[in-house]
Amino acid sequence: MTLNTRRQRAFTLVELLVVIAIIGVLVGLLLPAVQAAREAARRMDCSNRVRQLSLACHNIESATKSFPPGYVTFSERYTTPPNNTYSNGSSSGGANFPAFVVTGSQGGGMVGRAEVFGPSWVMHVYGYMEQTELSRRIDQGVAANDIDEACPWDNLDGLPWRRPEIDTQTFIRSAMSCPSSPPTNVMYNDLSIENLYKANYVACFGGQYMRDATMRGDLRKRGVFGALESVNKFPYGERFGVGKGRRFRDIMDGSSNSVMFSEVIPNDKVDGRTSSTHPDGMNRDVRGALLTPMMGGNSFTGFFPPASRGTDVTSGCPTASDAAAFPTNDPRFCTQDRNIDPVNGGQWQVAARSYHTSGVNASYADASIRFISNNIDRTAWQNLCTASGGEVVTTEE
Repeated sequence: MTLNTRRQRAFTLVELLVVIAIIGVLVGLLLPAVQAAREAARRMDCSNRVRQLSLACHNIESATKSFPPGYVTFSERYTTPPNNTYSNGSSSGGANFPAFVVTGSQGGGMVGRAEVFGPSWVMHVYGYMEQTELSRRIDQGVAANDIDEACPWDNLDGLPWRRPEIDTQTFIRSAMSCPSSPPTNVMYNDLSIENLYKANYVACFGGQYMRDATMRGDLRKRGVFGALESVNKFPYGERFGVGKGRRFRDIMDGSSNSVMFSEVIPNDKVDGRTSSTHPDGMNRDVRGALLTPMMGGNSFTGFFPPASRGTDVTSGCPTASDAAAFPTNDPRFCTQDRNIDPVNGGQWQVAARSYHTSGVNASYADASIRFISNNIDRTAWQNLCTASGGEVVTTEE
C-alpha cells in the first residue's frame, strides 16, 4: 500500500506579509473617507443647531415684533433714578460707564460696580426652544429680591452641583455646542464672573468692534444684535428689553445679507487656579462663555475673516504670562485690551472659528444657513456682518 505523502499548502510568510500590507493600505484609504463622512454628518448637525437658534429668534420676532437684544444695559444712566437705587430704596453708589463694557456685578476692576445689565440674547430663547421651565427660572431670578441687584450672567450662573434651582446653562450648552468641537468643562472665571460653561455659537455684534454695538460706535457697523440702552432698572421687567431689539425693518442690508449667528472655539486650557465649583478647572479666556455677551463670550464680530490668525482682541483674554494663554504663533492667540475710554475704548473683536476643515457655519437673518469659507474676502465678510451699513455684497467665497 502506498502512503499519500501530499501535504496541504499553507501561506508562506511573504504571502502573509503581503496580505497584511494590502489590508493596511485599504484601511489607510478607507479611514480618511470614514472620518470625512463623520465630519460631514457633524457639520450638518452643527448647521441644524445654528438654525434652531435662528428659528427661535424668528419666533421671538413674531411674538414681540423684534429680535431679542444682544444684551441690555443702563450703564450710561447708572446715576439716574431709578437706576441708582436698590430694591430696598438705598443708593447703589455706582458711577456711569460706557455701554460697551461688560463685566460681573462687582466690575472686576474695569469699573467700580456694574449692576446694570439685563438678560443677554441667550436667556431670551429658552422659552422658544420648548424650555419654559428655564425661562421661568430667569424670570424669577431677575425678579427675586436677593439677586435683582446683579447682572444675570453673574447671579444666574447655577450648575447641577451649585444652586441647581437656577441652573439654565446645562440645557443651553448642549443646544449651543457644535458636535465637531471637543466638549470642555473648563469654565470662565474673571472680571467678577465665575462658573460659566463654554460652548460654540455666538451672535453677530457687527462688522467691526464691540463699541459699534452701542450708541458710542459707528452705527453703520452694527449687526443684527447689539446693546439696548434705553431701559430702566425698575420695574424689573424693563431689564428684559422685550420688543426693543432689532426689527426686520432695521436690517436695511436685507435679511438674506446679514449674518445672525456663527461659531467660535472655546479655550479649554486650565490656568492652575482651583475651586470646588470649577471641578475641571478654569481660565480667564471668555471666548465661548455662553451666558455673557462680553466680546467673544456669546458674541463675535466680522472685522476679520473666520479663523484669522492671532487677531482676537477682547477684555476677556488671559495675559501672555497666563498658563492658559495661547502662544503668539497660535491662530487662537488673543490680546487683552481693557481700554474703556468713552471715545476710543471698546475696540474689541473676536473672529468666528470652528473645528470644521475649511470654514464656519453661519445663519442669516432670514434663518438660512450657509457655510462660510475661511478664505472669504475680508471686506465681503465685514459687509455681511453688518445689518444696515448700506454695502453691496458681491461674494461670500
